[in-house]
Amino acid sequence: NASSSAEELRKIVRKLPQHNQELLGYLCEFLKELSENHEITRMHTQNIALVFAPNILRPEIDDPMEALQHAQKKINALGNVIDNVYEIFGLKKKDEVVDFL
Repeated sequence: NASSSAEELRKIVRKLPQHNQELLGYLCEFLKELSENHEITRMHTQNIALVFAPNILRPEIDDPMEALQHAQKKINALGNVIDNVYEIFGLKKKDEVVDFL
C-alpha cells in the first residue's frame, strides 16, 4: 500500500535532525520535478534513485559485499521517497513549470 509506505517513510524521516529533513526534502522535491520531465531528461524515478541512493543512504557497514546486498533496498526506498515527497515532507506542489531545455 503506497499510503502506508509513505507514512512509514515519514516516520523515519522525522527521526532525522531538522536540517537534514529540510535538505532531504529540498533535494527530493527537485528529483521529483526531474522525474516528472522524464521525456526530456530520460530519467525516471528509479534511474534517479539508482544514481543518488548510494550517496544519500550510506550504510553503517564497512563490508562492500554486504553493502551491495542492500543496494536494491536503498534504491527502492529512495524511489518511494521521491515519488511521495509531497506527502512525506508535507510540501505543496509548485505551480510553476521547470524548463529543462
